[in-house]
Amino acid sequence: MFLGELNFKPLVLNFIVFYNPDNDIFIVIFIDDCLFIGFNINKINAIKKKIAKEYIIEDRGSVAYFLEV
Repeated sequence: MFLGELNFKPLVLNFIVFYNPDNDIFIVIFIDDCLFIGFNINKINAIKKKIAKEYIIEDRGSVAYFLEV
């Protein structure tokens, strides 16, 4: 799987959540949506660029979009 190549590991109790201990980023996947969670936006953007080289992605902005806040 591509996320494994980026050093993301699925959580043991929840296989839709992936964690990368090198950059402290979580990715939550639900059907065809992903939520990136981390403290450093630059690291998140770097991961998104790597994923965008393999897949067509659309950035919908901050988490407020998903939470409808």
